[in-house]
Amino acid sequence: MKVRDVSCPCCTKLLFRQGLLDGENDIWGSVQGNPKIVNHEQGDFMSCPNCSKWVLLQRVYTKTGIGYILNDQQWCWDKLPQPE
Repeated sequence: MKVRDVSCPCCTKLLFRQGLLDGENDIWGSVQGNPKIVNHEQGDFMSCPNCSKWVLLQRVYTKTGIGYILNDQQWCWDKLPQPE
């Protein structure tokens, strides 16, 4: 299985690893051993195991499963954002 590393946008250390879900469309999914993804009303988040900042992810749906990528609108949260 092809695997690639995704760096934390806050500290630039390893945030999580992805395995190839759909090679035709270059869609990658989470692999075993990654930090837990938290589904929050403001979006899907992952806490960096290195700097403990919360990073916003974006779901990507494919015929082979659900993948996650870093969201383009990225901030480094100390805690999950409060509902608006």
